[in-house]
Amino acid sequence: MNVPDNSKIFLAYPSGAFREALVSRLLSQGHDNLVVADALDLREKEAVLEFFERELPDYVFFMAAQARSLDADSFQPPQWLRDNLLSVTNMVDAAYLYDVGKLLCLDCSATLLEDAALPLQRQHWPSARLEEARYACAVTRRATTELCDSYRRQYNCNFISAVSSSVYGPGVRSEPGCALVPTLLQEMQRATESALPVFQLLGHPYERHSLLHLDDLTAATLFMMDQVARPGQICVGLTQSCTLSELVNLVASVTGYRGTFEFGPRLPVSAPTPPELPLERLGWRSSVSLLEGVYNTARWHIEHQYPAHF
Repeated sequence: MNVPDNSKIFLAYPSGAFREALVSRLLSQGHDNLVVADALDLREKEAVLEFFERELPDYVFFMAAQARSLDADSFQPPQWLRDNLLSVTNMVDAAYLYDVGKLLCLDCSATLLEDAALPLQRQHWPSARLEEARYACAVTRRATTELCDSYRRQYNCNFISAVSSSVYGPGVRSEPGCALVPTLLQEMQRATESALPVFQLLGHPYERHSLLHLDDLTAATLFMMDQVARPGQICVGLTQSCTLSELVNLVASVTGYRGTFEFGPRLPVSAPTPPELPLERLGWRSSVSLLEGVYNTARWHIEHQYPAHF
């Protein structure tokens, strides 16, 4: 990343595998002036402004939608929209007021809801709730892109907006409404251990899913911060996809599942608005194949053996 080594970089991401991977990659490139703020409430404007005034970051990586709150049992569209729109507005405005050199707003919530429509999450996401959640996420994504673009036009700010495909990889765990590959690994491992004869999936075997390995997401994030300066929404990992049938057979090969698969009709949900531009058109390329990615993800889950996750 062509950023001066002494630049202060604010990672406004929740703790977890992605932030850990990003910190590790930045440190390996000589960027050790990093700051996180787990206790900072991004919904509180004064708190955000005070943080920026104190820290004066040069570059900001920001998770534009808090996907961890996407749980069907507690999801409330008005509250979710309010919280996320306040956070986005406060971050974009603070980055402008305190002369941040570049702001990257990354949204990972879109494909979580694609995954939530699959059978493994059916008990968590009834069709009507899923529609509400997807609409709320679409509003947040659109607002984030429009905010970045309007500040770029009006104030010449280098702010960009991006959305990722479904993320998987070592450390990305299965949670309600969360990433597709870890969830399939978890459920199929259980099916293997219990010798389940039929593994049921709610979805057409030939429907396609875009997937993105954690290492590729980390590399793409740094690529965008380094080389992308354009308006509109960018999609990371749109070109790497597979059918549901291909994916479940690959997962079966690494978990040792020997039963059969039963596919059924998918829940009726509206298709999300397609992103404006795949990052691959701007010169970025993924480096982790699906086969390699699923295998190293499976190894991580098996080695760690988290009771609540695998």
